[in-house]
This record gives sequence, C-alpha cells and structure tokens, in this order.
Amino acid sequence: MSLYFAYTPNVKTRKAELVFFFESNRCHLTHSDRVPRIPFEFENIDLNTYKKIVAFAEEHRLSEYEIMLSGNEPLEEILKFLSNYLLDNDASIGLLTSNIDSIDLNRELLERFGVTVPNPYVARDFFENFAPTRQKETRGPVEAGFIDAEGAVKVCKKPKRPPVCPGSAEPPKRKPKVNLNKTCAIELDESFHDKFIRLLIESGKENVEIYKKAGVTRQVFSKIISDKGMIPTKLTLISLCIGLELSLKAAKELMISAGYSLSRSIMLDAIVMKYLREEIYDFELINSELDEYGCQLLGWHPRDN
Repeated sequence: MSLYFAYTPNVKTRKAELVFFFESNRCHLTHSDRVPRIPFEFENIDLNTYKKIVAFAEEHRLSEYEIMLSGNEPLEEILKFLSNYLLDNDASIGLLTSNIDSIDLNRELLERFGVTVPNPYVARDFFENFAPTRQKETRGPVEAGFIDAEGAVKVCKKPKRPPVCPGSAEPPKRKPKVNLNKTCAIELDESFHDKFIRLLIESGKENVEIYKKAGVTRQVFSKIISDKGMIPTKLTLISLCIGLELSLKAAKELMISAGYSLSRSIMLDAIVMKYLREEIYDFELINSELDEYGCQLLGWHPRDN
C-alpha cells in the first residue's frame, strides 16, 4: 500500500517492469509480454482514465506499476482517488513526471495525501540505465560521458596504457584477479521472512488477531507467512508492526530486513515512531493523527472489528 511521485526525463529509460504512459489518445504499457501493450484508448486524460488503468491492473493482477503523467491531469482528484484505493488494496503505484519543477509546485498537495517523494526525487533507474555519450569539438578521439547524481555531464578520459618495463618489449604482467568466492565469506543477517516468523511466535498472539488488528487481509497475511520471497509494501509492514505491538527498536529492525526504513523527515514515519516509542498500539488513535496531518492512513477499518 504505497504511492510515490518521482521525476524521470523519459519513460523509456525506466527499469520498472510496468509503466503506463499516454501517446496519441492511447494508453501504452512498457516492458511486459504478459499483458496487452495498448490497454485502451481515450478522448481526454482525466480521472476516468486513471480509473481504467487501475481496473486494468486489477484485472491482470498487477500489484506494482507506474504511470507517466502527461501534465494535463486533475492531479488533486487523481491523488485522492489513488490514496483511497490503496487503503483497501495491497499495491504499489508510482506517478512519474518529466517536469522536475512540478514536484516543488505540488509539494503541499503531495504531503496532504501522504505521497512519498524520493530524496533526491530523480528516479534512480534513470542514472543506472541512461549513460549517453557526447562528442567534443576536438581533433582527438571521442570521449565517453556520463550523467552524475547532480544531473551534470562529466567526461571520462581513456585510461593510459601501462608503461613498458626497461629492457623489455612487453608490458608488465597484471596481477591475477582475486577470486572473492574463495577468499571472502559473506554472512547475511536474518532474512525478513525468518525475522517476521520469529516475532510472530514471540508475540504469543493468534494470526487472526494480528492481521485483523493490522487491517491486512487473510490472503496477504498467509502469503507473507508461506512465501519466503514475499516482501509486503511499507504501509502494510508498518500496520503489521503495530498489530504485533513491537517496540520501536524491533519495528525498525524488521523494516530494515525488508529494505525499508522509518525516517523523521517523513511525517507519516515520524507519527508512527512516536506511538511505537510510547508503546501505544491504538489504530484508531494513530489514524486520527495521520488524518489530521493529511497522511495516508494505515490498514485499520471499523468493519474489521
């Protein structure tokens, strides 16, 4: 259950498997042979267009995908729809923009709906996949360039050839490569799955009590337990930490094992940490404060009681 907003200059540079984007009154889908490349056509890009994308994703059981904004959407309506949708559905949806200024212009709106903005908010995949070359006006050979994390183009000079040893016609021999597999033993920490199962047993609670309190469906909870490779979304995991009534230290360790973190620079995280620190696990109270600050709510619903 997560919604994020990031900048990327070109949707085709994204490494993500599923990215929806708009061209010539058609909704296209990149990087997938499992579903149609053109889900549907439209007249205007509006809220209904996004509802069709979500419906298409549900139909094809897509739980993680991104949507490239055209810049003409009613952003507030879309954020409200997606944030409400994610309250009842375990999914991760990313909104991408090619206008880097739009993040600062809509910062207040994004915070109101609890939308995560990466810091830095340039999509990381862009720098990993997009390394163009440039040609300098020089008589020498073309030098390869790359884009650094600040967005500046830097030039890499070709490495010089090793000098020839005196009295020898051949360059010095290179040192043999070290086989790390033989010399270095890498010890991994306890996996997320093993840590979660251990905390589940230590809690002494029934499974149904935990997932109902956390507002997580039985299907999602069962998959986390049975599938060792299953990593829930950040909001689902935060809800489970509260359902397990973990201490702040234990919650942070569990989040780290899943590849997440709790940060005081994010309002939702700061509020959750406050309650975990005080060992207060009242979902209604926590969600009340999250709602007051315009954050996305955790997975508690009155109908679960």
